[in-house]
Amino acid sequence: MKRIISLGLALLFGKKLLDKTHVKKPEQILKKAVRKHGACTYVSEEKRNGRVYVTVHDRLQDFDYTLCSAMTEYGMDGSTFFHLENTTDDFEKRLRSHILSQIKPELDAVLAQYGASLDNRADFSSYYLNVRVPDGQYAEAVCLQCAQLLQKHNLKNRLDRKVIAAETAPRTHAGSVTLPEMCFLDCEGETVRWVTDHVKRMTEAQDIRFLRKESHTLAELGCPPDRVSCTAGSYYPKKPEDFVDCYLFEIGGRELLTAHFFDNQTGNLFCNWKE
Repeated sequence: MKRIISLGLALLFGKKLLDKTHVKKPEQILKKAVRKHGACTYVSEEKRNGRVYVTVHDRLQDFDYTLCSAMTEYGMDGSTFFHLENTTDDFEKRLRSHILSQIKPELDAVLAQYGASLDNRADFSSYYLNVRVPDGQYAEAVCLQCAQLLQKHNLKNRLDRKVIAAETAPRTHAGSVTLPEMCFLDCEGETVRWVTDHVKRMTEAQDIRFLRKESHTLAELGCPPDRVSCTAGSYYPKKPEDFVDCYLFEIGGRELLTAHFFDNQTGNLFCNWKE
């Protein structure tokens, strides 16, 4: 029985590996598009340079995008060990272009109202929109109004976790709004959220509440300087008397102090439970 099970697993693994050693057929690519992005309609296909391109039409938001099945080399020191199939697409890029074209008149009006502009050179994988404002006092209003325009097109939560950011000259980050929340966070608020999310992952706690921010030296934290692997801020504590930002949380009725640097003994942010 064990041999039969082992043989079955080997055959299954071999089939999956074989399926990835050649480019996909157009009908396979179409199925992946449906699974990944939702209902779509076949538009066209093309084979070029050993790759298969399939263009489809997204039914939900009425735009075209293209998927590509190609072989990727895996190797070392200039030698290729094997090839595996990889399917990529430009769905996010095309969706963004489509939505921006839909909201352009309203978006232009918002930007003009505050003398703001879009940083079109920005990599939208980090910020969906990066808005330059002439005065930091406009950052919240611009981000919120841009977020409201985008949220109207956030069908089936496709834009969830996309970030609308604002910066002031000369390229100083002012804050952001994350969809679908209509809540502006300044730089400090973003840091609190980032630390909170890290603590949630680290402790797997459900009942976590941010209390306050404090400043402590490495000596007060009981952390030797050589345990600081890297920082999550713009400073790097090197001496016991160096101060670092710390964030306190209540978890299960206890207080956890989290420093804004990584501990090389744990790979996480340095933490101490307060007695």
